[in-house]
Amino acid sequence: MKNCFLLLALLCLPFGMTAQKADKGTIRGNVYDKESAQPLAFATVQIEGANVGSATDVNGFFSIAEIPVGQYRIKVTYLGYDDFVADIKIAKGEIVYKTIYLLESGSSLGEVVISGRKEQAKSQVQVSKLTVTPQADPLLPSTGGQSDIAST
Repeated sequence: MKNCFLLLALLCLPFGMTAQKADKGTIRGNVYDKESAQPLAFATVQIEGANVGSATDVNGFFSIAEIPVGQYRIKVTYLGYDDFVADIKIAKGEIVYKTIYLLESGSSLGEVVISGRKEQAKSQVQVSKLTVTPQADPLLPSTGGQSDIAST
């Protein structure tokens, strides 16, 4: 009896998993530069509300699977480009395809001034320099044949 129940449970398991998978969908697409139509590699694609995301490959392609059915917002970000946000609807077992074009952002940085004076002062620091006068140490060599440091 126990073996019969176990066999029945194992036979029903794939059907339960298929039913769970059917309540989800997939979104795929490509991300391009709007002006040059070149693919944007490694752009970030996020599905807000589902807490899932992906990055595009070198051809600008992305694929996000196992998204629960519902209404979401897709957000695409890429450094140096304006963010793209759109509403999407994920249906049961459906694959949604989106082609996305991003515009370069017009923001520019202000002036940057780099000074090398501090670095020059740091490079002239002589850490191991030691100044010793003959009056400070009687063993230093001097004229007249007195002993020096090396011979003692």
